[in-house]
Amino acid sequence: MSGPLRVLIVEDSEADMVLVVRELERGGYDVMWEPVETVEEMAAALETKPWDLVIADYSLPNFSAPAALVLVKERGLDLPFLVVSGTIGEDVAVATMKMGAHDYILKGHMKRLCVAVERELREAEVRRERRRAQEALRETEQRYQTLYASMSEGVGLFELVYDSSGQAVDYKVLDINPAWEGLTQRKKETLIGKRVSEFHANGQAPHLDLLAPVAEMGKPVTFETFFGSLGKQLRISAFSPAKGRFAVTFTDITQQKQLERSLVRVNRALRALSACNQSVVCGVNEEQLLHEVCRIIVSVGQYRLAWVGMREPNEGKSIRPVAWAGHDEGYVHSIQVTWADEERGQGPTGTAIRTAFTSVISDIGKDPRFVPWREEALKRGYGSVVGVPLMSGEEPFGALTIHAAEPNAFDDEELSLLKELADNFAHGILTLRMREERARAEVTLQTQALVLENMVEGSVSWMRMRSSR
Repeated sequence: MSGPLRVLIVEDSEADMVLVVRELERGGYDVMWEPVETVEEMAAALETKPWDLVIADYSLPNFSAPAALVLVKERGLDLPFLVVSGTIGEDVAVATMKMGAHDYILKGHMKRLCVAVERELREAEVRRERRRAQEALRETEQRYQTLYASMSEGVGLFELVYDSSGQAVDYKVLDINPAWEGLTQRKKETLIGKRVSEFHANGQAPHLDLLAPVAEMGKPVTFETFFGSLGKQLRISAFSPAKGRFAVTFTDITQQKQLERSLVRVNRALRALSACNQSVVCGVNEEQLLHEVCRIIVSVGQYRLAWVGMREPNEGKSIRPVAWAGHDEGYVHSIQVTWADEERGQGPTGTAIRTAFTSVISDIGKDPRFVPWREEALKRGYGSVVGVPLMSGEEPFGALTIHAAEPNAFDDEELSLLKELADNFAHGILTLRMREERARAEVTLQTQALVLENMVEGSVSWMRMRSSR
């Protein structure tokens, strides 16, 4: 090995300094060197210049190799440190080596100097490369930990648990990030090392059938699921960082799914509104319009059931079903609804007619207002229902009632569209009624005119007969 070599020499003998430098030059090094004889000189040299190597005599009048070694260590410098001395004993040499010196060479064996220097320079470079790699690893780990801690997605690391036959029966928690804690409302320290089955009421680790192959075969998987205990829809992505282990990211997609469902609902209401408007324009008579609108709401809007009830101004304030479509199976005629303020008037149909406002039952299975009809409704797969008043001016004359299969099916935007549909529907009904009344009035007038004409003609004939006599 050859090249420039910056050497700090701890020595008080000029002849010995020249001996060291000459030996290094014979080894092919271009030596740049500086002698120091005291603590102060060496401290200044270490502070102001970079060095490749320290060569120190063991004992000087005002300094020593161990003291020089201390200065190097205090500054955290990884410099090859060689002791070159003429009188050092083996026990002293061993002690110096234990302090951190890399080699010692007797002045009578200077031929070993270049071999030792080359070796220690090479070892120093290896150590520097190792430190650089370790620092890069630390930085990577720090970035990973920062990313891991700041991720909005929940991230966890798990390890499969096997039974005596080698079958995966569970998995345990190795690590989770803060987002996971926030998502599950469980602290990290209460989960680490625990089996996941311990946290589930059924005593089983969820989705083991999907996650075990990931850990065992390394094939990643992504799926969506609803966690009832959290009330959240989650997208789960899993991959394997090592055999028998898998990492999982949990993304809360509850809001996204709600928006998607809302869009679907609004679109179905828009389709129903458009088709019903066309029917209202083209309607020929009330009965045909009533049945056609109910049919459209079910077939185009994809609702479970639609029916129209008319308010009866009798003592019992009953509601008379006049048209329906969908999954009925005798339901409409069996429910006995009233618009009176009593138990059977608290449903959406009676409430809509009584109050002149839209009424919603978001969950038929839970809302106490729907108790009288709950059993029959659930049998037919109804999850939620809305009643929309059919208005004539300020007064309801009936209600359009729509059942959906799923609970919480009607959001504000969809209800607004259904209200518009019902208003247009009511206008169409009233228009047809006015048209029918006008037609009846015209028939009555025509009949009356004909009778009058016949009476006049009869009177004229009679008068002519009288005059002819």
